[in-house]
Amino acid sequence: MKLSYLNDFGTLKALAVTAVLGWLPANAHAITIEPGYDLFETVGTAFVDLSDQGFGIVALEGNNSLLDSDEFDLGTTDTIIRRNSGLELQSGESGFTDIEVIALSLQSQDTLNIGGIDARLFLTIDRTEELFGVDLFEDLIQPDLLPPSLGRMRITEDNNGGTFDSCFGDNSCDDESLRVPDGGVYANVILADVSNPNANPFDNILASFVSPVTTLQGVDTCWTGSRPANSANTPPFTAGGFYVCEGEIHHQDGPHPVRVAQTPIPAGLWLFLPAIAAMIRLRKKGKIV
Repeated sequence: MKLSYLNDFGTLKALAVTAVLGWLPANAHAITIEPGYDLFETVGTAFVDLSDQGFGIVALEGNNSLLDSDEFDLGTTDTIIRRNSGLELQSGESGFTDIEVIALSLQSQDTLNIGGIDARLFLTIDRTEELFGVDLFEDLIQPDLLPPSLGRMRITEDNNGGTFDSCFGDNSCDDESLRVPDGGVYANVILADVSNPNANPFDNILASFVSPVTTLQGVDTCWTGSRPANSANTPPFTAGGFYVCEGEIHHQDGPHPVRVAQTPIPAGLWLFLPAIAAMIRLRKKGKIV
């Protein structure tokens, strides 16, 4: 009789634990964010202050053509940021990861007159050969050796998404927890002769030098763990389960405002999207197996 009571007690205890676990909200479970890449396109006008070099403040625009590749399609991407470490977060928790600008392709909106020559200014970063062992962007020229462009990101999780803050900078970061020694963005400034529209401007480089360090800060930007349909992330630039929300402007108050890059959905695919959405709804209702 005593043994039976103990068995019954053990059964009741197991049922109680199961019931409690069953009532726990889904977001009580940890979410894992792997190391990955955030792909951006420049929005509107960026700028670089080259007053000390005699050029003043130069207005810039994105040039995603230099990130073209036969191996992958990065869509509208002109800026790539690498998250160097992964995180495991419960809902409501925050964690930090170091970040680095590994590719950048900007150009001056207007030509500059350099000694009577029409020149265009390019701002470039290409760290792919150091990271992957091969130069993935052969058209993205970087003549000078650059310090790494380092920063820090704080990610807050809230039910398979949330917000993040970031800064590339040292003491210039408003948020002390995001400061990185020797942090900031260092790009290659290239002045190229573009007087011949049929020539490759990088065959006629007039001068090149390392840009002054630039601070970039982003606050309270939205992210999601669900991949958008037109995400530009593709191997080797995978997202690791972290996607900046579409339409969000990051670094919007700084010298380089960006939003998440996109790969256009093929025109013909739009015809099938309503049917695909209907099938997903029916599968959720159990009407399709």
